[in-house]
Amino acid sequence: MKPREEILATLSATPNRIKDLTHDLADTQLRQGPKTGEWSVGEIVKHLLLGERDLILPRLRRMRAGDAPLFSSSLMDETALRLGARPT
Repeated sequence: MKPREEILATLSATPNRIKDLTHDLADTQLRQGPKTGEWSVGEIVKHLLLGERDLILPRLRRMRAGDAPLFSSSLMDETALRLGARPT
């Protein structure tokens, strides 16, 4: 499989894979981290969703629409995503 095809296949399969891995978990399993201060499964899934929706998808759209678009760093301060920042 070519690298581009492999990436697209992985991206396409990821939502269903996450659903398969989490659909049988109880609310407490989704909401409670393994240790104090560690992320829960639900927080990790939310983080992945926000990253895909707010960072990766807009960038992919810009790449399709333009010739060599420039992007600001996604290495923003640690609360940027939580606060709803949407880098370009």
